[in-house]
Amino acid sequence: LRQTHRRIEERLAELERAAPAAATGNAEARETCEDVLAFFDRAVVRHEADEEESLFPRLAHAAEVASVCRQLGAEHDLQKGLVGRVAVALRGTGPAPALTDAVAELVASYRRHVEVEERQLFPAAEALLDEATLARMALEMDRRRGGGGGGGGGGGGG
Repeated sequence: LRQTHRRIEERLAELERAAPAAATGNAEARETCEDVLAFFDRAVVRHEADEEESLFPRLAHAAEVASVCRQLGAEHDLQKGLVGRVAVALRGTGPAPALTDAVAELVASYRRHVEVEERQLFPAAEALLDEATLARMALEMDRRRGGGGGGGGGGGGG
């Protein structure tokens, strides 16, 4: 999960750099933005499923993080909407600053989200979940990627 966070941060940085030029019609920058959105449609959707289907349910019983899990799940829905706003703005159907504003909001949302997960949720999971549970989670994550198991979730899990 941390590995995917690093990739999300890298892709968001690309989006942030490309958005101003894309907003002025630069084709290469638009292509970069579209590539980042495709990454979100593919890898981030799987990452969120990893959390919502494998991690959050296993922590729902822990009072210290149950509300954090609910908050993070709600943020996933909000972030899907923000990705949609970026896509609409990229198509040029809104005012000129719409793209850079939507990108800034998406980046800020993910930065806060990743910080909460890495400072609160992941340490709690490491303290509360045993090795066998973590191994089952890794297998579930790998299966979401079409793998047969045994690894770190196809590069996006673990």
